[in-house]
Amino acid sequence: MPRACKAMPAGRYSGTGSGLARVHHALRGYGDKYCLDNFERGGAANNSPVGFWECNGGPTLYWRWRAVSSGGNSDFLLVNNASGRCLDYPSSHWERPGAQFNIYDCKDGAARGQVFRVHQLGNNEFALTSLISSSTLALDGYSSSWRGNGSPVGLWNANSSAFNVHQRWY
Repeated sequence: MPRACKAMPAGRYSGTGSGLARVHHALRGYGDKYCLDNFERGGAANNSPVGFWECNGGPTLYWRWRAVSSGGNSDFLLVNNASGRCLDYPSSHWERPGAQFNIYDCKDGAARGQVFRVHQLGNNEFALTSLISSSTLALDGYSSSWRGNGSPVGLWNANSSAFNVHQRWY
């Protein structure tokens, strides 16, 4: 596995330490130009689904990075600006890829399904891996489930030396 970056992707940040947050960042999918969205139909409640939606400036498309300390590494939570809740991989699927992300109350690093490591890939692209498994599982826009708006985003097996196009974000 390549060395995970100790810094977040380039951009503007506010705060310090565990309160460090990127202001108004839309996570865009590299291969499809859609954004990671906490769908409004979920009402911003715990377990509301997260997936792709056309990047349209809507409030549920924006996320903040929150730094957490994890075994000496600089890891991050993704906090949705509209709901204030964290991107969360369902605990019922830990250790297994294939489930859809949702949002849930932030546990400040105590919930492994909310903690991500950033891998800089160049050209302003990055990949996010989860700490839920000893295997490399990356935030993935499932190509097999693609249907445009509303497509799921979850974790999938990754080759950390060559993340696929659906695992690249910017």
